[in-house]
Amino acid sequence: MSLLTSSEIALLSPAEVEEYNTEILAPYTEQVTTAEEFYTNWYLENSEIKSFEYTVDNQLINPGVWDVLNQYKIPTMEFHNRHPLYLDFEYDIQLLKYDIKTSKAAIYSEVFDVIDNYFTGLSDTDKLEKFETEYFDSSLNKRIDQNITDVTGFNSTLTTKLLVSKKNISKENTPQTSRDLFVQLNVPFEKYFDNDGYLQYNILPSIDTDNFIEYSGETGYNLYTDWSDIQSDIDNNNSQILNDVIVAPIRVHQEIEITCTVNNQTVFEIPENNLLEIRGDFPEESTPSYNKLKVYYNGTLLTLGAGTNGFEIGSEKQVILVGVTTQSTKKVKIEIERSAGRYFLFNNFRKTIIVQLFVDAIGYNDDPYVTYDYDTPKSYLTTTEGFYFYTEDIGTPDYYLTTAGYVITNETQVNAVTGAVVKQVTPALYEQSPIKMKLFNKPRYLNFNYNSKNFALMKNVIPRLKRVTFLQGV
Repeated sequence: MSLLTSSEIALLSPAEVEEYNTEILAPYTEQVTTAEEFYTNWYLENSEIKSFEYTVDNQLINPGVWDVLNQYKIPTMEFHNRHPLYLDFEYDIQLLKYDIKTSKAAIYSEVFDVIDNYFTGLSDTDKLEKFETEYFDSSLNKRIDQNITDVTGFNSTLTTKLLVSKKNISKENTPQTSRDLFVQLNVPFEKYFDNDGYLQYNILPSIDTDNFIEYSGETGYNLYTDWSDIQSDIDNNNSQILNDVIVAPIRVHQEIEITCTVNNQTVFEIPENNLLEIRGDFPEESTPSYNKLKVYYNGTLLTLGAGTNGFEIGSEKQVILVGVTTQSTKKVKIEIERSAGRYFLFNNFRKTIIVQLFVDAIGYNDDPYVTYDYDTPKSYLTTTEGFYFYTEDIGTPDYYLTTAGYVITNETQVNAVTGAVVKQVTPALYEQSPIKMKLFNKPRYLNFNYNSKNFALMKNVIPRLKRVTFLQGV
């Protein structure tokens, strides 16, 4: 006998009701009670997370965890479980002159303490290692000057790198195989347009990183922001100063040389273990163009589809030469600029930047013991990553990037948390990205070069002192 409804129980005889209560209902009720006790002991109740009880004069009764935490900047709560991105600062300092009454070691120690205190706030009123930070290099230099007197002269060089790990890869409201690396920045009040209204993109924060994509010792591939379309607009007298959002593609440069093994060879295969794939530019287009692909034979640039000195695309790992007489030992070179993300500059009074890298997770398996159900506040508080508007939509819905750096599946989800829709994105952007999830099996450094040495960091990007090195003085 299974569980019955109240109307079914009403049809039973007294003896059947007693049997039902003894054999079915009592054990079932005991199981429910045991499960509820476990749930109460190990999980937060909804009322403990956020209270909805108010007095008649609108005073909150029994505030929950969320009510208290909303008053603080805690990254795993306020920023939707995104782990902190640490921006590591590395200083190279060279003393030019110093008071001979003081040893170099003492001066080195004092300078280090000034920098360390500036970041940690342990012996200082300031604390740079926090959220929503602004950094001005001149302020630190003044602090060093004040502590070691004007008798001492020094030069300092600053290098900054963003440490990226698997924990920083977001699972947004998109298929499980589509993941993102979001870096959100503010930049100080500075002039990024010239007098004619053209964007001076060369002084924006740069993420260009040599050999960023490298898995197991092979030749790495460079990651860079492609400003060529913006430069083309500038060359054609189209200014950007009135654009609400300025978008530039982030690309990865890949190339390979393949040696002809026999005369008249026409088919050239890219080894499977090589990361290079022949992909169309802007792969979300129904018929992608290949204007970022170049194929050379013996140094001569070939033309896609041409009858003479041309080539065709056989597959993602194959090119076929057309109208070319090849010779053994000669080289075929393939170069391509792969789409890997977007650089968004929001052109408000205070400039905001979102760097979005597309991460392909096809074939990647998460920890089998980790669940990703984000549909309740309880799971939202206990999951390690993700977005709490998560839905499992049927089919292939559209996806939209918002100003807060989150992907949503429907424009109706836009609210005070996510901000306005910026751009539509598609799964093809992730499937064809050269950045794979396995790249982050070990931490990676992403360069951040600020031309002005003035930083404004937002959301979960936190500055951290990594190294201070003293160089031999003159």
